[in-house]
Amino acid sequence: MKRYAIVGSGLAGHRAAISLRNLAPSSSIHMFGDESHLPYDRPPLTKDFLLGKVEQAQLTFSDVQTYDTLNIHYHHATRIVAIDRHQRSITTDRNEVYEYDKLLLATGSRPRRLPEMEDARAIYLRTVDDAARLRSVLEPGRSIGIIGAGFVGLEVAAAARDRGCAVCVIEAAPSVLSRGLPPLVSNAIQRLHLSRGVEIVCGQTAKAIEWTRRGPINIELSHRSFSADAVVVGVGVIPNTELAAAAGLEVDNGIVVDCHLQTADPSIFAAGEVTKHPVGKGGALLRLESWNVAHKQPLVAAACMTGHDLVYDEIPWLWSDQFGQNLQILGDVADSQDFLLRGHLDSEQWTLIALNSATEPTGAIAFNSGRDISMMRRILKSGGNLPLDVISSSRPVSAMVPVC
Repeated sequence: MKRYAIVGSGLAGHRAAISLRNLAPSSSIHMFGDESHLPYDRPPLTKDFLLGKVEQAQLTFSDVQTYDTLNIHYHHATRIVAIDRHQRSITTDRNEVYEYDKLLLATGSRPRRLPEMEDARAIYLRTVDDAARLRSVLEPGRSIGIIGAGFVGLEVAAAARDRGCAVCVIEAAPSVLSRGLPPLVSNAIQRLHLSRGVEIVCGQTAKAIEWTRRGPINIELSHRSFSADAVVVGVGVIPNTELAAAAGLEVDNGIVVDCHLQTADPSIFAAGEVTKHPVGKGGALLRLESWNVAHKQPLVAAACMTGHDLVYDEIPWLWSDQFGQNLQILGDVADSQDFLLRGHLDSEQWTLIALNSATEPTGAIAFNSGRDISMMRRILKSGGNLPLDVISSSRPVSAMVPVC
């Protein structure tokens, strides 16, 4: 009987466990997670959960109820502390040892922490417990300070404003969403937030914070200060690679895997946003922080762990919902300076198509335009050209300097 072990009980670990059971009906499957909860969906934590539209029980994956009938052994509140590659075994924090034939590392990531934000009252949003704590303070009239204007920070800002809070977002970079998106998109999203009453301060960091025993938290910036009832920090994440590194696996801002999600050890695979995997035609190794990676990679990993020859070659895709508006990013848009624009950036629906130096499409950014994303996915997969009607309904634009 084959023995499969999964470290991590997020979306990637959960999907791998279900898939392994389907592919290997008589195998032994053990999944380990350091949270006490059943595996649950994380994207709603910064959206519907904060808004009170869903409750904690509704976040749990529906098919976790099949663990018992599928004979999937879920070890909750259990941390794996060591991998013995020679013995092909893992050790828990209770000094329990489990042997494996194939091991999947789906260890995910954790919030990047700021030294000046180590006070227990700072909220780093990652788990459902973090989100529940934040939701409890999002009451009308309260003031929320948000450090970081990435997707997490802006989604929290939108939810807090919708809950009637005053919101100030502080970003060290010159613009919001500055990592990997062109300035004209940053401008458009910033205008959305400003129109909904969010205050945005770019190009500054918190110089000092007074964590008062009771009452508002005082945040000192370069040219002003403000008080907040709560401070949320969203300045990126760090992949949980320590376990893999200690086992001698290759780590480089992620666990390095090939197109089959296999590490240099043929018995160990990895899946989810902890992986640094080949992307695109050139096969550049990248680590992508998106739901899609955690959703699709474990299926490929499980197949390869059970002897099938599958390749992970999904086009990078992520999305964000803010103030009821949907932003989607597909493919490679980070290095493009030239785009085709469908619609108007100050409207409620538009699409930017990224072009390379040969004017070939490499990706797209769509605002409330899922149909264009579907079209672009087909084009990027097939390597085809843009339809004539798309070209004729678009106009060329270049990235512009953001104003913050």
